[in-house]
Amino acid sequence: MKRIAFCLFALIALALLREPILEGRSFAIHSLYRSEPWRSMRPAGVEVHDNGSGSDGTLTFYPRRRFTHEMLGRGRLPLWNPYLLGGLPFAADPHSALFYPFNLLYAFFSPERLLPLLALLQLTLAGFFACLFFRDLGLADSAAFLGGIVFAMNPFFMTHLVNPTNVDSGIWLPAMLLSFRRAYLATMPSQRGYWLAWLAAAQAMSILGGFPQIMVFSTYALLFYAISLVRWRGGKEVGWRRFAPLGIALGGIFGGALLAGVLLLPLGELAAQSARRTIDYTFFSKVFVPVETFFMYLVPDFFGTPTRNFFGAFADATRGGVGGYIVWRNSFLENCGYTGVLPLFLLPFAFRGRGRGGRGYFLFLLLFALGATLGTPLFRFCYHVMPGFKFSRICRIVFLYGFGMAGLSAIGWDRAMRGKDRGMRIVLLLTAFSVGGLLLFATARYGHPEVLSAWRARLDGISPGGAGSWGTRIAAYRLYLDRASGQLEAITAGIRRFALLGMAGASLLLLLCVPRLPRRLLTVCLLLLLVGDLLGTWGRYLTFQPEFYPERKPASLAWLQAHAGIDRIARFGAFREILPPNTPQVYHLHDMAGS
Repeated sequence: MKRIAFCLFALIALALLREPILEGRSFAIHSLYRSEPWRSMRPAGVEVHDNGSGSDGTLTFYPRRRFTHEMLGRGRLPLWNPYLLGGLPFAADPHSALFYPFNLLYAFFSPERLLPLLALLQLTLAGFFACLFFRDLGLADSAAFLGGIVFAMNPFFMTHLVNPTNVDSGIWLPAMLLSFRRAYLATMPSQRGYWLAWLAAAQAMSILGGFPQIMVFSTYALLFYAISLVRWRGGKEVGWRRFAPLGIALGGIFGGALLAGVLLLPLGELAAQSARRTIDYTFFSKVFVPVETFFMYLVPDFFGTPTRNFFGAFADATRGGVGGYIVWRNSFLENCGYTGVLPLFLLPFAFRGRGRGGRGYFLFLLLFALGATLGTPLFRFCYHVMPGFKFSRICRIVFLYGFGMAGLSAIGWDRAMRGKDRGMRIVLLLTAFSVGGLLLFATARYGHPEVLSAWRARLDGISPGGAGSWGTRIAAYRLYLDRASGQLEAITAGIRRFALLGMAGASLLLLLCVPRLPRRLLTVCLLLLLVGDLLGTWGRYLTFQPEFYPERKPASLAWLQAHAGIDRIARFGAFREILPPNTPQVYHLHDMAGS
C-alpha cells in the first residue's frame, strides 16, 4: 500500500506540475514583462497572463537559488551574498535554505530544472507523510489517502508553491506527528529511542526548510498533540509519568534544534538585527480578515479569479477605505482557505458517534487557525504569551487549517465507509440539492451586470454611517458589486462549480449505502472528484510562464555589464517602474538598494 500511495501522490503532483516538468515551461507564475526594463521589450501583440501574487518566486527565490547553483557548482559554500546592499549574510538567511539536504542538488542542476522537480518531490512527500500518519491513527487506507490529498494540496502549499521554503518547512508536520506517536506508544526503550531520533530529524528538516513561521506553527501543532495525550486524570500513570507525551515532544524538538544548529546559530545573530524580530501589534490588526473571507473557503473565485482577486480592496473598505488593510496584491495568496467541496460534506461524518482518530485535535487546529486569522482575543493571547507569533503575518496560519481539514475529512471518510447511516446521507443529499439548486437559480437569475447595477443603486440610498459601523460594511458591499461586475463570469462559474460538486459528492456518498453497487468504484469516483476539483482550482492559480527571465537581455543591463567600473547601481521609485528587487544579482550586478 505504501508504494502504491507514494506513486499515486507523485502522479497527482505531476498532473499539477505538468507544464514546467513535461511541457517545457518555467516554474515562474509571474512575468517580468510587467516590470521595467522588460516591459518595454514585450513583443507586440503578446498578452501577458500571469499571477502578480507569485512575484516572490521570480524576484526573490529564483535569484537566491541561482546564486546557490553558481557557488556550489564552483565548489564554494555561499556564506555571503555580495550583490545586495553592501553585502548580506547568505547562509544565515533562512530563505536561502542552504543546508536543507535536497537543496544540495543545486550543485549539479540549475534552478530552472530543479525547482519544479523539488516541488514534485515535496508535494509527494507531504501527501505520503500525511497518509502514513492517518493510517497510524487506525483509519482505512482510502481514508488515509484522501487525507493525504487534502494536506498535499492544502491552500497554503498551493498559493505558496513557487516560494519553496514555505512548503519545505510545512511538509514535515505529519512526519513529526507520526514519529512522536510511534515513540509515545513504543514499549521498548530501543524502539522509543529510534522513533525519537526520527522525530528530531523531522523537526530539523522543518527548521532547515527555511520558513521560520511555518516551522513555529508545526512545532506548536506537535505540542498541542502531545498535550492532548497527557492523562490529566485517571489512568495507570502516576506522577510525572502522566506528562511523558510532553517530555517526548520536547526531547524531539530539542534534538531537532541541535541537528539544525548549523542554521539556527547564525540565524539567531541575523534575527537580532532584523526589523521583523518583533512586529508591533498594530501591524497585525491591519491583516486580520473580515468574516466575509470565508466565502473564499467555499468558492475561491468569490472575490474574483485567483490572478485578479480584489479581496484586499474589499477588506480595506470594511475598515473605512483608509488603507487599513495592507495586503493587496497578495490577498488571495494569503487568505484563501479552499480545501475542496467533498471535505465539507465529510465533516458531519467525522463527528458522528464515538471512535478513535483524534478528531478533537484536528478540530482544535482548525478552530485555532480560524480564530487567529479573524483577530479574536485568541490571537492577542498568542501574541503576548506564546513565543513565535510576533514576526510575520498571522494569515499564514491557514496552513494549520488545511491540516485540520485533512484530518477531519480523513476521519469522516473512514466513518462514511464503515457506517450505514443512510438517514444522514439523505439529509446531506437534500441539503446539497436544495442549496445547490438555489445557487444555480440565483446565478442564472441575478448573475447579470444590470442586476448588480440595480443592487448598487439600492445601496447608494443607504446612509454610510461612521467608520467601524455597518456603514463601512455597506461601502464594502458597494465596492464588491462594482468590482464583481468586471469578473461576473468567473464568480458565477465558481458558484455553479461549488453547487455541482456538492450535488455530485452528496449523491456518491448516498450511493455508498446501496449494497449491490461496487464500493471500490464509488470510492475511486469520489477520490477523482476531489482530485479534479483541487487540480482545476489550483491550475488556474499556477500560471506557469515560458521562462523565468526573458532570454533577451535589456539594453540597460547589458550596458551596465559592459562597463566593469559601473557594476553598483541604486534604485529609486516603485520597483515596477525602475528595476525589481533582487533581479540585478541574476546579471552579477550589485544592487545597493537591496531587496
